[in-house]
Amino acid sequence: MNIKALLGLVLTAMLACACGSTAVSTTSSSQPQTQGAQPQPQRKPASTQSSTAFKADFAFVQPEVDAARYAPAQKLLEAMEQNPSALSKNEYYAASKAYEPGSAGFNKVYETAVKYFPGDEMVNLNRANARMQANDTVGAKAFLDKAGESAAAVYSRGVWYALRGSLQQALAYFSKAEEMGYPKAASAIRAIALTR
Repeated sequence: MNIKALLGLVLTAMLACACGSTAVSTTSSSQPQTQGAQPQPQRKPASTQSSTAFKADFAFVQPEVDAARYAPAQKLLEAMEQNPSALSKNEYYAASKAYEPGSAGFNKVYETAVKYFPGDEMVNLNRANARMQANDTVGAKAFLDKAGESAAAVYSRGVWYALRGSLQQALAYFSKAEEMGYPKAASAIRAIALTR
């Protein structure tokens, strides 16, 4: 046998051993070492186990407006698309009644309304909640600052702090909202207690 043939056989054997050992180590690492041993549960990295455990229940507010006094919601929505500045604040409120609070359509109505009624507390509150729902606490802050001092606004500030991981401040706002009689506040307080 010549040297080239011998080297070829050695290289082939080495490659076969290397491939076999890789396959064995891969297989053995994914199976328990001994019979009856329990596989170790996989843990999330610490960075994803922070305040994200807080499940937010947003405080969207459905305005108290008699939608029957205005054009049908579909007509109002068409008008909002064609000439949004022509609608009154109450027409925006009436249009939003066509949607479930927090839905994409509802949020779109308030995204448009806030451009024409930037000082309206309810418009700002719903816009802030939509931003928080989209995980944009930075964008929500400016709207939340103009949302007033209603129980829903106080509660929403608690949600804002909780989403940012400031659970002590969140708890203070939730406690205040609970004192004001806001129904979601008690469950938010319990949710914070569970994250600690």
